[in-house]
Amino acid sequence: MPLIQMDNNSKLSSKQYYINLIIVAIFTGLIISGYKLAISFVSKNMRLLLTFCKSQAGGFIYFLASFLLLALVVQLLTNLDKFSTMGSGIPVIYGLLNNKWTVKWQTALPIRFITSSLTVGSGLTLGREGPSVQLGGLVGEAVSKIQSVKDESAYKDYVSAGSASALAVAFNTPLAGVAFYIEELAKKINKQVFLTSTLTVLIAVTVSNFILPNQPTLLNVPHFPALSANYYLFVIGLAIVTAASGILFSYLILNSNKFYALSKVKDRYKFYLPFIIAAIWIYFDPHLFGVGEEMMEPNWAVSGNLRLLCYFYIAKLLLLFLAFGISVPGGNLVPLLVIGAVIGNLYASTLIYLGLLQPKDLYFFVLLALCAHFSAIVRTPITSALLVFEMSGGAFSYLFSLLLVSFTAYAIAEYCKVPAFYEDLYKKMLAKQANSSACK
Repeated sequence: MPLIQMDNNSKLSSKQYYINLIIVAIFTGLIISGYKLAISFVSKNMRLLLTFCKSQAGGFIYFLASFLLLALVVQLLTNLDKFSTMGSGIPVIYGLLNNKWTVKWQTALPIRFITSSLTVGSGLTLGREGPSVQLGGLVGEAVSKIQSVKDESAYKDYVSAGSASALAVAFNTPLAGVAFYIEELAKKINKQVFLTSTLTVLIAVTVSNFILPNQPTLLNVPHFPALSANYYLFVIGLAIVTAASGILFSYLILNSNKFYALSKVKDRYKFYLPFIIAAIWIYFDPHLFGVGEEMMEPNWAVSGNLRLLCYFYIAKLLLLFLAFGISVPGGNLVPLLVIGAVIGNLYASTLIYLGLLQPKDLYFFVLLALCAHFSAIVRTPITSALLVFEMSGGAFSYLFSLLLVSFTAYAIAEYCKVPAFYEDLYKKMLAKQANSSACK
């Protein structure tokens, strides 16, 4: 019996199926690597622009004007294909997998690549991972169309494989990519799902490692020994606090579009608001430039000013709220990880202040908070644990603490009946499409 069971009516041979998967993996690795390099290029030059503007008389006006120009360029490009290129991009993949709509990959792929490179690299509080997942899915879509794939099962495999491989390349986390395929895309496990996901993820990450450094997302993370059972109560407490933050995050971000609905100003003008607010805030506080990945680094995780941590939490949540509410191209996974890191720092710093925790344990709890926040919001507990494990370079000698905090946060969010973030976004997208069709 063949390992991959294809539909009896499929026009694809087993050999062609594998060839197409390999093509999807190679091009996903190339495109996501290029996407990450493009973001770095834009970010580097925007930081130089910020430094230059701050040294010039009237520099604030120049910096604000650059963001307005950026908003105009992004708006003009997204207007060419609003449906496929605005917001996170992950719900678009859900629709493809469920045969709810079609997309023109020839326009959606380059527009998504360019606009998300500009928004994520410019300093807005947006992440690279949502657009990465869509870009990978669009590679699968492109291969299917070019190869005239008629088999629906094979088509879904190509789109799912591209999306999961893209996530793996975005974070350099192959295990998390495989888990994401299983938990979030296929929502099942069998030989075909396992082989398809593993094959494409490994090839895509290998291709990426020839272009980008083969290193974990978080550098210089200390090695953590197995957690003593005496700390389990603190871990569960962290899961509760982080789950509460995740519930707040989901409620605010998923309903952020309602804020813009309060105004009768046309959407094309509202689109400029997050760029204006971000430009002003970044200019006067450069620490808020970008999504804030440095807040997940060991050097940043120092017990200290609780007010400053609260400020960063509110600032990052507000900036994401403004950008996401008007569907600026960009993701929210890295922002939710960053906000989780701040929550972990707040929680651990409080315990240290109370004499219940040692300062050396602070970063351990920051990483646990990343995992719990991801799990509570996205609702993928295994992916969450593996993602943080790989991002930290395998710093955990025992995964129980990650699994404990991940599944506890997951269970709390489920008990509170909070919708999974991307599933809710997808449902809203379906409803919006249905309303648009009814109005025609």
